Amino acid sequence: MQQKFYASTVGGKEHTGKRRNFLVIAVSFLAGQLTEILRYWANRHDYKHLLDQPDYLLKDIGLSRLDIIAAMREETYRKAASNNQRSLDDFSSRDF
Repeated sequence: MQQKFYASTVGGKEHTGKRRNFLVIAVSFLAGQLTEILRYWANRHDYKHLLDQPDYLLKDIGLSRLDIIAAMREETYRKAASNNQRSLDDFSSRDF
C-alpha cells in the first residue's frame, strides 16, 4: 500500500508537497527581498546622517563628503552588478 503525503487541504482540494515546496521557496525569496530593502533604507539613513554633519566633525573621524558620496555610489554599483550577475547565472542555467 503506497502512502500519499498531502501538505494541506484547502477548499476541499488536496495539495501535494510540491506546492508546499513552491510556497516555501516563494516566502524565502520575499523575505530575502524585504531584508535587502530594509538594509538599503538603513544604509541610506546612515549616509544622510553623515552628510548632515559639519565638515570639522567629518574631518575628526577621517572622512570627507566625497568619501561618503563615493561609498554610496560604490554600494549602488556593487548591488547592480550583483543583480546582473544573478540574472546572468539564472539565464545561463536554463535549458533551451
